[in-house]
Amino acid sequence: MTRNILIAGGSIAGLALANMLEAYGIDYELIEKHAIIAPQLGASIVMMPSGLRILDQLGNCQLIEALSSPVKKIHAFDHEGRHLLTFDQFGAVLKKLYV
Repeated sequence: MTRNILIAGGSIAGLALANMLEAYGIDYELIEKHAIIAPQLGASIVMMPSGLRILDQLGNCQLIEALSSPVKKIHAFDHEGRHLLTFDQFGAVLKKLYV
């Protein structure tokens, strides 16, 4: 039985699914409403150890780490874009938790 797999959206989940299907030789079609995949919308992706383990199993962890930059601090904003706080030690806290 032939199955057609349609992935709606080129977010991290859609791209991860496409990567997994491709690794197993399964045909799929990925559609995205934006003109480019992963447009710069002001968001970021944080990969915790469990997510990195999955990327490692897919053979992509080293590439992702090479293209990434470490988290040093974070800023929080409200729904109108007003700055609420800055946490300068966030990277140090993450390192203590996950190293």
